[in-house]
Amino acid sequence: MREFTSEDERRVHVVLDARPAADDDPERASTRFERGVTLAASLVAHFIEERSEVRLTLGTDIGSYGAGREHLYASLRRLALVAPDASASANGAHTGDAQPAPDFWDAIAHASSSADANYVILLTPAAPGTIPAHLWRQSHVIYL
Repeated sequence: MREFTSEDERRVHVVLDARPAADDDPERASTRFERGVTLAASLVAHFIEERSEVRLTLGTDIGSYGAGREHLYASLRRLALVAPDASASANGAHTGDAQPAPDFWDAIAHASSSADANYVILLTPAAPGTIPAHLWRQSHVIYL
């Protein structure tokens, strides 16, 4: 019986990149971030309603998979408390220097390995072309 039910199981990993784009002014960055939070909440609610297992990652805070109302409410609480990460830009450089920040992308790629998630939805203010190819290929990217 297990081989038939596995087709119905879906795992969705929703990732909200909390870093501002390097060229954003504070007001525009705030608007993009709030739009990302709203979209992430909608996606989590939709997929939980569809009975998928959902993982929510907010910046570097990688959550666990879960389903049901309790997981939805816990995810919405986390979204209500999340703040933008101004220590690094989404285009790969730390604020104030030119060092690349691959650790964020590596952590997301590791947490979203193809064996772990059927679908990865990445919400990011990063400029097109700045997301590492291996992560871009395995994700549905929504540019904020």
